Amino acid sequence: MKSILFTSIVFKNFAGSELVVLSQINYFLEKKWDVDVFTLEYDQPLKTVVDKRVNVITLDNVDQIKKNYDLIIARQYPTLDYVLFTLCVQAKRVYYECVSYRIPVDAYPIYYKHLTLIGAVSTRVINEMTKIGYDMGKAYYMPNYAPKEYFDIDYQKSKDLKKIAIVSNHVPQELEDFKTYALENSNMQIDIYGMHHTYKLVTPELLKDYDLIISVGKTIFYSLAMGIPSYTYDEVCTEGYITLENYQKNFSNNFAYNLEYNKKTGKEIYTEIVTNYHEVLKQTEKLKENARRDFFFDDLMDHLLDKMMSENEIDYQKLYEEYPTLGYTARTYIEDRDFLSRENLKWYYKSLELGDLYQKEIGKTVDALGKYEVLLESYNSILNSKGWKLLEKVKKIKKR
Repeated sequence: MKSILFTSIVFKNFAGSELVVLSQINYFLEKKWDVDVFTLEYDQPLKTVVDKRVNVITLDNVDQIKKNYDLIIARQYPTLDYVLFTLCVQAKRVYYECVSYRIPVDAYPIYYKHLTLIGAVSTRVINEMTKIGYDMGKAYYMPNYAPKEYFDIDYQKSKDLKKIAIVSNHVPQELEDFKTYALENSNMQIDIYGMHHTYKLVTPELLKDYDLIISVGKTIFYSLAMGIPSYTYDEVCTEGYITLENYQKNFSNNFAYNLEYNKKTGKEIYTEIVTNYHEVLKQTEKLKENARRDFFFDDLMDHLLDKMMSENEIDYQKLYEEYPTLGYTARTYIEDRDFLSRENLKWYYKSLELGDLYQKEIGKTVDALGKYEVLLESYNSILNSKGWKLLEKVKKIKKR
């Protein structure tokens, strides 16, 4: 049985990069490969949808990692550094994919030219990494994608714009304002999915109930594959509706990081959406055809796998000779990060304990104050009683 190892710093959220890893994991499981994942954080909610056949390895069970694999697909270079140089894991072929030019940890490792293949999720990533100084001449363009179930689901279009889904882990204030304005000026239902809102896995079944999707990146690939009108907006992207006219430019930039940014108010977003909805609705079938041509998951993965397996195997002796110190320095990020994470978690739980103790003490204080209030009320009742006042008058007479 062939084996593959994936690397990802975090494997716990319903975020774009982690969902890409999940899709690729399922692809290799279907092909009967033995699948391992090396990550520093493995937790809910993603944990609930990871196939039980997958062996997820953290520093807690790192002894379970194999010394040899047929293939490694890596993201976030510190994890690959640690696997190859500190743990001395070897794979016949290694593919490293850069998912963002904006986050340094997603950059290519220093030894990238020794790897089987390097990839990028957009032409924008290729261009920006070239500016930084990487040689991207042989970079493999592996766009984001949508699996078969998104193309195949029975989506019923609506002529009336009634339900809108906003999908984002970083919802800008303008979209919050848009929701408020829309609710005040129409009968639309607007739901927000992501961190700090309704947090759940995006599926075809979830999206099919909506007439419009507002998002960027991964979810736009999904919505276009389903034939749903799609609108892009967040803190770095204000393209608006994806149309036949702007499709290619946006696709090349991962439906996320475009060349222009034009901040809009909530009212402006509402007006644009309502005004152009029916025109965009007419284009969705053609946009879906473009999506199937450009980012149908099975086709893209088949082509990538063929490309990787056709390349020569890695010369590890040459790799280790050229970078003899990486086995030592690669530990810095991985093990220090793990230590700090554990310390943060320890003090978090300690704060919860102190919080519980504080609440108990507050409870005692409230209880004591309650009893004091009862006693004070009884005391005042006695002082104000007719009998007490008569007794005070008698005392004054005796003093005379």
